[in-house]
Amino acid sequence: MRSYILCAGGDGLLAIDQHAAHERLLYERLRRQYEENGLSRQALLFPAVLELVPAEAAVLESRAAEISRLGLEIEAFGGMSYLVKAVPALLAGHSPAAIVAGVISRFQEEGPDQRSGARLEEVLAGLACQAAIKAGQALEEAEMERLLKEMQAAGIFSRCPHGRPVVRRFSAAEMKKWFNR
Repeated sequence: MRSYILCAGGDGLLAIDQHAAHERLLYERLRRQYEENGLSRQALLFPAVLELVPAEAAVLESRAAEISRLGLEIEAFGGMSYLVKAVPALLAGHSPAAIVAGVISRFQEEGPDQRSGARLEEVLAGLACQAAIKAGQALEEAEMERLLKEMQAAGIFSRCPHGRPVVRRFSAAEMKKWFNR
């Protein structure tokens, strides 16, 4: 199962979705970084070459400033080819093509009634989701404890950025009913 952290909490049991909790923490961190100076970036040792279609290239051009603040460094390389020279530091181990594709697709989804800020929040949520601990990923006890401490310090954990619950509380009375007590 390896998707949930179970722990005692007050008068009962807490079940914490490790992916949703980590995603929420990362989203808040990314949002703060974006608002302050932009996301920290990691230069790639070997730039990735991407072939884009005209609609994707148009998004890169029209959103160049926002995309740069997202920690991406992308340059035209001739024709419909682009070089990805840096990615958000938080996603340094991920595929540059997947990162850029996710950002572009979320910006492309923008409709005439969509606020630019709401679209940016979706882009940040997508980046956080890509970087977060995955459901089913085995965590060491120290990793679980670190995640719980970060959650406790942040204090904002009803839902992940996509709206899924992060924590479910089971009271002692509820658990007694499970066992006919």
